Amino acid sequence: IRFGANFKYGKFLRSHFLLEIDQIFDEDIVDGSGNGTDQNRFNLERYWIDVKWPNTPLRFRIGAELMQITQARQIRDDIPGFQVFLEFDQVDIWARAFIEVEGLKIGLGNDNDNIFYNFGANYTGMKGHKFQFDVIYFRNRFNQGQEDNIVHLVPSWTAKLGKISTLFEFNLALGNVKANG
Repeated sequence: IRFGANFKYGKFLRSHFLLEIDQIFDEDIVDGSGNGTDQNRFNLERYWIDVKWPNTPLRFRIGAELMQITQARQIRDDIPGFQVFLEFDQVDIWARAFIEVEGLKIGLGNDNDNIFYNFGANYTGMKGHKFQFDVIYFRNRFNQGQEDNIVHLVPSWTAKLGKISTLFEFNLALGNVKANG
């Protein structure tokens, strides 16, 4: 069962709230404790506030939403985050940070969060084509003393060629995983 509401004030402020009652196992920071045993519960599933400054290309969004990264939507989840966008006629640029897991586990100290950052841009100046480039940095200090530092580079292209839709996406992951034990 879901109940949602959208609010809009003028041309610059939007917000969204979604409440849910579900019966699923979920490892999500937004609507569960992250231990895989949550079920039959009432959740504040998605909530965000979006602010667009009038007469500027600047837009902010803060909250938790069904976030999707890359044109193929390889990375998607209901997680909290902060996003900054610059929106021009044919080019959009963004910087986003998402908290996948907050380091509140008993026995772990210091910096044990799983956060990832996304920087990207897209170009839509050619009719029917969209070029996008995403850089995603995964910084995980949470898994049993393991440290992950991975940069994911994702150039992509989508096009509508008559009745045919195309998607090309290349993925390159660089980084290291270090065990502290």
